[in-house]
Amino acid sequence: MAEGARGPLLRCTHRRSSSTPGTVLPVAVAVALARGTHAAAIKGYADLDAATVAAVTAQAYRAGVDVCTGTDHETDSGDPFPALYGELDFLVDRCGIPAADVLRSATLVGARAAGTEADTGTVEPGKLADFAVLEENSLQDIGNLRTITLTVRRGRRFDRAEFEKDAQ
Repeated sequence: MAEGARGPLLRCTHRRSSSTPGTVLPVAVAVALARGTHAAAIKGYADLDAATVAAVTAQAYRAGVDVCTGTDHETDSGDPFPALYGELDFLVDRCGIPAADVLRSATLVGARAAGTEADTGTVEPGKLADFAVLEENSLQDIGNLRTITLTVRRGRRFDRAEFEKDAQ
């Protein structure tokens, strides 16, 4: 178990689909805590219901565990946003985690869990220029992530309008 800014950071792997080992999910954290283990590999968590996952994830968060976002759920081809957005909604709406901490989980904590914190996870000099520009404040409503107007990835600009035009 590694140390995060708020305390322990669980690094749990899963093999529910073709995902690569090392992915850290709130579900995996919830299972590890529910089973009282900090196992390196966790399998079979799909049988837990959403209420159990929400309760244990919220408990882990309140206990100071850094919750890292990520999902192996495939995005429906008709959905214009990644499945990850549903997970971020879940963390705010069902787990009661403040939007600012959910965004931190999706950025800094994710980079820390992946071992890329030196290059990603925050916007600052010397790091890769990876960020999104939104029309609405996602701190007020996590759903406002869906108001994205452009993304900058490694310093290269990608306009949402172009993506939507290409998707049609």
